[in-house]
Amino acid sequence: MRLLIRKILIYILFVLVFLAGIDVLSFQPATREFVAKLTASEEYLKDGSGILDAQPYIEKVKAEDGSRVLILGDSIARQVFLDYPLPEGYVNDVYIAAIGITGQYLMALEYLEHHPDAEAINLVVHPETLMSTFDTHYRYVYGVMPFVANDMMRNLDPELIRKMEKVYGRFFMSERGVRFVDGSPLNRKLYLTFLTLNGKEYVPDPIYRISEEVLGDLYKVCKERGVTLRLLPSPSSEFYREKIESTRTQWEESTLSELFPDYFDSIWYFPNEYTEDLTHFSGEYYTRKFLNTVIEDQYPMIFE
Repeated sequence: MRLLIRKILIYILFVLVFLAGIDVLSFQPATREFVAKLTASEEYLKDGSGILDAQPYIEKVKAEDGSRVLILGDSIARQVFLDYPLPEGYVNDVYIAAIGITGQYLMALEYLEHHPDAEAINLVVHPETLMSTFDTHYRYVYGVMPFVANDMMRNLDPELIRKMEKVYGRFFMSERGVRFVDGSPLNRKLYLTFLTLNGKEYVPDPIYRISEEVLGDLYKVCKERGVTLRLLPSPSSEFYREKIESTRTQWEESTLSELFPDYFDSIWYFPNEYTEDLTHFSGEYYTRKFLNTVIEDQYPMIFE
């Protein structure tokens, strides 16, 4: 019996050493693609890491470029402001909704840190971004990995960090954990698949709680520095109207309604015919000429 147990333990040890060896090889440039094919994780050679994608946007808020006015926002706002000729002193760093409101907050703080003469920050986001939470896929990839890798999480409230740790795990909120996931397509596949299938996202109650916390803090920081903070709604298709309007009471009961009283009633609902995915502009409405009219009608305050 002892001999059998010993053989089983040796076999288990052999398997563990073999798997550890495969994982180590998945980090090496020379063997990464081979291991990816071997483990059916080829798609994760490119997918599953938001670090490279987000880095140019993070570098932009860090750049000591002498700008005084920043425009941040989600992918709808990125469509609207992409290639729009900005006045001198303005910088467009509009990215995507997947970084969450915490990511927008961290980008804004980084801008303030590197721009002592800043005058205004304009945050242009869809109401759903303000309702977003710590979900079990995109938020980790885009809202955690890039900011941990750039040591920006230090600016986030410890209580929010703890809430994120409950969703993603303390180790995977650390730089070592992020590098462990980012450095290997196999690890990306294993972690992100586990997170998607078994993770439990944080559900804020009320729905605007996360946004209340981070934007309340950002408002205070901006006020102390004499910087104007504007929260402006991205255009929304009619598809979202019912969901957005169903949160009106929660909005009015939140501190956001006091800090940004015009936001909710300024939402421009455009016809569903303007969009193919019910979110972004498409076809004849995704042209610089049309989007210029959107800026002129909806966002003149940015350029006052």
